[in-house]
Amino acid sequence: MVNTNNQRDLENVLFDLANLYADTAYVHGIELYRRKNQTDSFLIQFSSNPDLDRFSYFINYIEYPINLPDFKAKVRGFYKTKDITGISKLKTGEWLMFFINPKDKDADNVYIVNEAHKNFIYDFGGLLKPLDIVIEKFKMHSISLTDYHHILDIHPAKNKLKNENTNSYIWQNLKDLFAIVACLVFTILGFITYNEESKHIAILTVLFFGFGFVLLLWNYIKKKTK
Repeated sequence: MVNTNNQRDLENVLFDLANLYADTAYVHGIELYRRKNQTDSFLIQFSSNPDLDRFSYFINYIEYPINLPDFKAKVRGFYKTKDITGISKLKTGEWLMFFINPKDKDADNVYIVNEAHKNFIYDFGGLLKPLDIVIEKFKMHSISLTDYHHILDIHPAKNKLKNENTNSYIWQNLKDLFAIVACLVFTILGFITYNEESKHIAILTVLFFGFGFVLLLWNYIKKKTK
């Protein structure tokens, strides 16, 4: 949830964020909404749920965008505890609220508060520091999309994710085919070199690489038919 008087700059912030993280699925389909009858209250949803680190960074980036230093906004992020992996201290209750503490001079810090009002500082290096004071209390906002106008869906200017996946797919296919051909070649060589002197080695070669050829070919065909 974002409060700002500058919708145009908020859109530009989200476009910059999408392009910056274009190699991840998280920014492919950022949905921006504006609350009905209000000009300064916005809702942002991610089509693909970010992990905790990325979500923390997104909260920080929207409040402190790199290319728009004069942009002013108040950001509150809400994250389900069931989607957290590896940080047991944050798994209290159902939701966490993320915010930026304007009094903190370290711009990389994000603050987290759970439903028991326990506050934490979280940095982008994975360090979680519990606080003995309450900077903000947890406050869950009831959200219904019927209360909002859909403004736009934001995607990266270049689909780096698609390109990288395509390149990875082609490279994997080449490796699979090379392994199949190599096993076939050694199997044929085993038959060609078979004689009384080398029959034991030839038989082992045929059995080993022949089995490898059948197994690799079967796996390759199975992947192609999925």
